Amino acid sequence: MSAETLARSFEPFFTTKPVGEGTGLGLSMVYGIVKQHGGPISARSALGKGTTMELCWPITDDDLPTYAEVRVAAGPAHRVGAGRVVLVADDEALVRMLAVRALNEEGYTAIAAEDGAAALEAMESGRVKPDLAVTDVIMPGLNGRQLHDAIVERWRGIPVLFISGHTGADSILQRLVPPGAPFLQKPFTPDALTKAVGELFLPGDQRSLRQAQKKPLERGWGAPLRQLPAKPRSVICLSCRTV
Repeated sequence: MSAETLARSFEPFFTTKPVGEGTGLGLSMVYGIVKQHGGPISARSALGKGTTMELCWPITDDDLPTYAEVRVAAGPAHRVGAGRVVLVADDEALVRMLAVRALNEEGYTAIAAEDGAAALEAMESGRVKPDLAVTDVIMPGLNGRQLHDAIVERWRGIPVLFISGHTGADSILQRLVPPGAPFLQKPFTPDALTKAVGELFLPGDQRSLRQAQKKPLERGWGAPLRQLPAKPRSVICLSCRTV
């Protein structure tokens, strides 16, 4: 990468790809996840030679349970999504994959659609009968707001959760997301997504209380997956190089 491109490599929505071939969210999501876990990320690059990415995380001697142990301890009741179908519409393949995986692990049947038009077609054909829809706000063709409006008009009672890399102060987002609509800011953790989806299945009074406690278009990065020590003794680093 050139020095100019490198300087903007972690900037949300910055991409060197042609229009429609990239959203510029990949590295910004990686940056957010690493920062959430208390570590830095840096990049070095030289034109014609390659790029090196270094990711570091604090380590701890705390006796933490493994992911498998947490799942076993939680038992079947932990799979709160059992029997519920969630349709995920996002034109970014990585986001779709991560969202579907996170929801499936919570027991939901998550189905991916590459954009709003594909999601609407799946519903109109009867191939997918979702209990809830998760949609990116800005997509080519049919955007998230248009998908939301179609769902509200034709399938009343199906909640819609908006997700976007734009911030709540963005004028585009303010225009496309209905006032008071459920919203989750990208990048988000799997826990933040499943929590946001789970809240939409709460009884009406409980959901209203939860929503009243949130600010409009609240950032949804969620909490780190584990609590790290305030002053870690050392760090573990991963270096990746592409040529």
